[in-house]
Amino acid sequence: MSNPIPILNEIEAEFIRGALLADVRFLVIGGHAVNFYIQDYRLMREVKDLDLFYSTDRKNVQRLVSYLKSVNVWHRKLTIERLSRPNSVIAIQAPVGVDLISQIAAVSFEEAWVERDIGYHRVGKIPVISLAHLLESKRASGRRQDLNDVTLLQKHQESTAQAS
Repeated sequence: MSNPIPILNEIEAEFIRGALLADVRFLVIGGHAVNFYIQDYRLMREVKDLDLFYSTDRKNVQRLVSYLKSVNVWHRKLTIERLSRPNSVIAIQAPVGVDLISQIAAVSFEEAWVERDIGYHRVGKIPVISLAHLLESKRASGRRQDLNDVTLLQKHQESTAQAS
């Protein structure tokens, strides 16, 4: 699938552009991925931040740390060791609202990377978790927001299928 990435604010877009230029391997997940598959502004859900699922391969984490330092998004907790750990979630509040996530429920990064979709935006081709993996991960997490997202995506799929 190749759709535009809807509703990225300027700061999120520039953060992604920089990560792409730094050759960081990541996937857009969370609310932005949900909205990517919906593509209907009337149905899209509000997003609080940008969720990026990244590879914990050491070279990738080194590129990620270098990129964060280059844009002055740095904190003593943002070390290669910490970012390489499973279940690491790093919330970067300012100047961007980005959650860097090293592991998600039910799907490894490598599995998700192989089956990724590409979203188009003026900053470049943005890797997005596949719909199948997004649904699998959200179901497995069991969080209320994730289960609401599953319902929203399923309703959208049903309405799209009926319209065809």
